[in-house]
Amino acid sequence: MKDPNDAAKVLKNGADNQWSVSALAQFDVTVNLNTMSINVQQTSTTASYKNFWIIGDATPGGWSMDSVIDQKFTQNPNNSSEYYYQGSFSAGEFKIFMGAFNDFNGSFYMPLSNHQSFSNTAAQIVTGGAVDYKWQIMSSGNYTVFVNPTANKVTITPGLILAVNNIKGKVLSVYPNPSSGRIFIQSPTGFDNSRADIFNFDGKKIISSTIINNQIDTTALKTGTYILKIDSNSDSYSAKIIVK
Repeated sequence: MKDPNDAAKVLKNGADNQWSVSALAQFDVTVNLNTMSINVQQTSTTASYKNFWIIGDATPGGWSMDSVIDQKFTQNPNNSSEYYYQGSFSAGEFKIFMGAFNDFNGSFYMPLSNHQSFSNTAAQIVTGGAVDYKWQIMSSGNYTVFVNPTANKVTITPGLILAVNNIKGKVLSVYPNPSSGRIFIQSPTGFDNSRADIFNFDGKKIISSTIINNQIDTTALKTGTYILKIDSNSDSYSAKIIVK
């Protein structure tokens, strides 16, 4: 414990005196038991987190931390700065916690405001329950959530994004992309008569149709970026498309 008369000294017994920090950051703490001294040095202005779990009634585990131990984010093999979680979501809310497991007063990633639009990827680290903002899933389905702790960004996208480019070993190609009319879906297995849904980045379904001759008509869409989701043979695949 901290010596009440000298913050650089350590006491073995005594009152429950504690050290405090004024900023969320990385620190090196060195304790010398020979001299009963302590040295605390801030090494970075940002906290370093590598363990993230998703929690909320939009997730299969709900709000119980004991039930979401398997809902841990995985490092993105395509971008070492990102971590991702993908799976089935229900309509509801969620937030992301990290650090000490099972501590609701610990550190969470939250949106800047409650039910922030998915198009705004900015996120904040909240510690100690200062606020309790959450993201909201409007339509149930598969989603992929990316966390970038370096940039403090959380990206939420409908569909299983990391499964997009591989269909049983075959490559899925969507072209032209950007498009101003019909888009073609090229795959050796084919997607004719499969269901195709197009979502905006808020997770709202804009178009739902059946793929005919491996084509989808996008002329009804406004200029912007969308997520194309294809359900075929009990599998779900997604791709980002741009309409100009």
